[in-house]
Amino acid sequence: MSRAFILKIVLSMAFAFAISSLSINVVFVAKSPRIRPNLAGYLLSKVKTTSTKLISSINLNIQFAGKNNTTNNLTDKNIPATVIAKGVYAKSDNKISQIQITEDEVEWVVIKLKIKGKEYSVKYPKGDKAPDEGMLRQIYENN
Repeated sequence: MSRAFILKIVLSMAFAFAISSLSINVVFVAKSPRIRPNLAGYLLSKVKTTSTKLISSINLNIQFAGKNNTTNNLTDKNIPATVIAKGVYAKSDNKISQIQITEDEVEWVVIKLKIKGKEYSVKYPKGDKAPDEGMLRQIYENN
């Protein structure tokens, strides 16, 4: 037998072991041979939890400003602010990143959704891609 063939066998066994180890805790109920009946929902909740933890670990200093606010609201006066888009300003150096969104300066597109008899308004910046309506419905139905 060649070394490449033996290496393939060892790698496939390690991969199979990793998959089975993960499956024991995720796919099967209480380490039994029964497959979790709510597997899709369980996996989705794990992904949501992980993504929420990841997003909350990112340290951004974002300020939402109202009417007539300018870039002077960004705390570090020594760093010049850059206009990212209309109503969106940013500053950064090696130590800090700041973003200021002046909502009244941004041009918004409003989508109205009717879910379970209740009307919701969702706004997104003009020129951006509209949010997926199916995803929005799922968010509002679950809250």
